[in-house]
Amino acid sequence: MPPFSLLEEVIQCLKDVEANGFAIEEMRVACRTALEVTGEAGRAQGQVPTHRLLLDDAIAAIDSPQLQNLKSSLLLAKDHLQWKVDDGGYYDAGDDVGDGYRSGNMHSLLLGPQDAFVHSSEHLLGLFLLAPWTHYRDHKHLAPEIYVPLTGPSAWRFDLKEWVDHPAGSTILNPPNMVHATRA
Repeated sequence: MPPFSLLEEVIQCLKDVEANGFAIEEMRVACRTALEVTGEAGRAQGQVPTHRLLLDDAIAAIDSPQLQNLKSSLLLAKDHLQWKVDDGGYYDAGDDVGDGYRSGNMHSLLLGPQDAFVHSSEHLLGLFLLAPWTHYRDHKHLAPEIYVPLTGPSAWRFDLKEWVDHPAGSTILNPPNMVHATRA
């Protein structure tokens, strides 16, 4: 099934990540277990919202040689995944997330508690799409994050410091409760 191949490729992308405190090994184990237990799959019904062209363009833009297997798996799996648009749910009520962000983002959970391809009450693992020229404004949360941009460069800022560009395939670690932002 295509989402299983995608999950395997995402695990492969994370195989060399050194992330003390990020529970990466536990997430790998959860993914591997899910791959072995086919009955856990398919909770989410595939759905791509109105940003289908944005998703197709983003996948087409993945040109890094080390990400080509993931790109192929994503092409096959995209219609099997539940894609959602964040309209500001990761910000405090009343924060201005910006029209560009509202119309230029999507995400899909591969591993998570609800609307994920594979159920997990312990971990979240997913895909996050940000349209070109979009700013995902400063925010923070308790969950640590690991990002692996599939296209690039993308700019990242932590603790309101200087923006730093990261190429496709790089690993970006965001510790718990640290203010962070990105722009594509």
